[in-house]
Amino acid sequence: MSGGQKAYSLLLLNQKRFREAEESLRQVLAQDPQDALAHALLSSALSGQDKYVEALSEAQQAIRLAPNVAHSHYTLALALIGAKRLDEAVRATQEALRLDPVDPEYYYLLSLIHLQKADLLRALDAAEQGLRHDPQHEGCNNTRAMVLIRLGREKEAGKTLASTLARNPENAMTHANQGMALLQAAQPEQAMQHFREALRLDPNLKWARRGIIVAMKARNPIYMIILNYIFWMSRLKPAQQWMVVVGLFFLGQFTLRTARSNPELAPVLYPFLALYMIFAMMTWIADDLFNLVLRLDRFGRQVLFREQIVATNGLAVCLLVAPLLAGAGLLSSGDQREALLIAAAQSLAMLMPVAGVFKAKTSEDRGILILYAAGLVVLILVDLLLALSGQQGRQALGMFVLGWVGYTWIGNYLIGRRQSPD
Repeated sequence: MSGGQKAYSLLLLNQKRFREAEESLRQVLAQDPQDALAHALLSSALSGQDKYVEALSEAQQAIRLAPNVAHSHYTLALALIGAKRLDEAVRATQEALRLDPVDPEYYYLLSLIHLQKADLLRALDAAEQGLRHDPQHEGCNNTRAMVLIRLGREKEAGKTLASTLARNPENAMTHANQGMALLQAAQPEQAMQHFREALRLDPNLKWARRGIIVAMKARNPIYMIILNYIFWMSRLKPAQQWMVVVGLFFLGQFTLRTARSNPELAPVLYPFLALYMIFAMMTWIADDLFNLVLRLDRFGRQVLFREQIVATNGLAVCLLVAPLLAGAGLLSSGDQREALLIAAAQSLAMLMPVAGVFKAKTSEDRGILILYAAGLVVLILVDLLLALSGQQGRQALGMFVLGWVGYTWIGNYLIGRRQSPD
């Protein structure tokens, strides 16, 4: 009975019916708690439900019972990926490959991990090693294409995806990757077709759902400019991305100082500086700002994720409060007028911290950014209340400005982190 039950559980796993697979495997383990394969399969079922703590425990138990079985280490790697412990996931996958160096599925997983770590060359190497063992492996072909897209080699990626789709036109992930390749080639309408097909084949494929959201926004030429910058930045290593951020910051500072010390250049430099500031702000808020526009579209409302809707709610509050404060300021006079207009500007400035909160990849980093943004809101309220009550000095305003500038650096660091600390 145990063998038949395990076969049934495996069928459920292949159908992504993870909760039912978990129930079936627990029945197997109730009869034989020392069944290493059942523990490994249960780990996969738990990972499929985002129960990564339990999945880690089951995978570790499978390894204790059968340390020389590659699949046990593979399931451990899956759980570690879900727990955002990517370095450990690499080691677990490498151990699986040491025990079974010809299974392309393990190379596929290793390639995915390196891709998450933005180590593109290692990701490409792992995918190509897997393809040497099975040239038609869909996972390795897809990750190879994903890496090539990130490296800006869209033509090579397109050939890989076209041949993969020719062999299996029902692969949702391949359609999603083809859509992403077309997006990078600035063809959002064609990309939309592939994302729609991917979602038809697999309605739960988040990669395709995110892709169709981006494709809808990319029909706007302004967003397309920002998207091309994001694609370009994604091809850089983290250290190189920081070099770009720091370089742009000092370029802005240099332009400002040059304009102040050379009044004859000011008419040219100040518009350039204004465009730079708008572009810098848009790199933070464009995603959520255009998501807000998408909420006016019936299909757009359906495909947006819950966290994207929450983020757009935050932006909407800032965009509503700012004109209300500005209007109240214009109707006032003296110190009250100044205080209300400054508060309106601060409300617009809060667009960036609010948008940044939902860009963090871990709940811990997101929590830090939420507290930081809340602190900035408190400073706005304190400054406004003190100013309206006639208090002299604007210490809270100065603290807000420093805090806002600090957010650009702290936020960039936390958002750029690709895994949570162990």
